[in-house]
Amino acid sequence: AKDQTTNVTLQDVNIKEDQWGSSNAAMTIKGAGDAEIELNGDNTLISGNHHAGLEKAGDVSQGSLTIKDDKNNNGSDKAKDEDGDIGTLIAAGGFGGAGIGGRRNEDGEDYRICTSTSDITITGGKIKAGALDETKKEYSQTEYGGAGIGGASDYGNATNITITGNADVSAAGGYYAAGIGGGEYGDATTITISGKAKVAAAGSNSGGAGIGGGDYGTGSVLITDHADVTAYGGNQGAGIG
Repeated sequence: AKDQTTNVTLQDVNIKEDQWGSSNAAMTIKGAGDAEIELNGDNTLISGNHHAGLEKAGDVSQGSLTIKDDKNNNGSDKAKDEDGDIGTLIAAGGFGGAGIGGRRNEDGEDYRICTSTSDITITGGKIKAGALDETKKEYSQTEYGGAGIGGASDYGNATNITITGNADVSAAGGYYAAGIGGGEYGDATTITISGKAKVAAAGSNSGGAGIGGGDYGTGSVLITDHADVTAYGGNQGAGIG
């Protein structure tokens, strides 16, 4: 509900939808309230056709999503600046869907809303999102998805995406999509990487920025503090921008 925060812990969760035969998301964030996901152990979210692995689509989710790793696997709090147990997440969408973010529209849906996503913050954990080489080997449909983190295919925009703290993020775009940012034709607005975050991002071989806009899209990116960032653009795409 609005003005409320829902706290969820993923501990060794393994949800794999049939990427070709299923029309379901492995996990969906909905409503006007905020959601916080704690990563414990090793977690995998693989979604079906048109959906994001961890779905936060603009038509059904108006609150914020925070992905964090504040606790050890036994539930104890980590001391300040302590790595402790590192929670992990692999997230990959089906055809047209982002790894984390928007979904591809169905007939009758407003494609500019459901394909877009906003207000996602990652503060900890080791996260692999989208069409990474290792992910595509097992889930081939991911190659035709949206951004690793951000918008889905066809005008999926990404707004207010923040990676900070001790987060370790690898993300790769699907078809004409950015690694972090817009899907095909999608823009990226206010992508911020800060703190001691480590980020590696690549646009699709077909096009799209490493961090920023999808193919034919634009990007606004800020990198600050001691963040360690590596970004590769796809075909004719910028590394960052």
